[in-house]
Amino acid sequence: MKALDSTLRKPPTRHVQVIFLAGDIDAQRRGEMADLIRAFVSSPAVNALVDLVYVTFFDTTRLGFLARLRRAATARRGTVSFAPPRTCSAR
Repeated sequence: MKALDSTLRKPPTRHVQVIFLAGDIDAQRRGEMADLIRAFVSSPAVNALVDLVYVTFFDTTRLGFLARLRRAATARRGTVSFAPPRTCSAR
């Protein structure tokens, strides 16, 4: 399955930044994941909500993305929450 674009679903509010991921999340999307973290860091949001509903595959090497996002939110005294995927496989 072709990976779909990751996007910021809506502009950040003062409190939460929604990060929408879809398709295959693997090493080929490293730059895209870095861009999303930079967007969160430069936003006014304290918390992040990662929407994984349409993720079909999440490579374990991308767990670093989640760890970096958590560190960024924690530095603001925020949290990271998840909307879980419908179905997903990990390799």
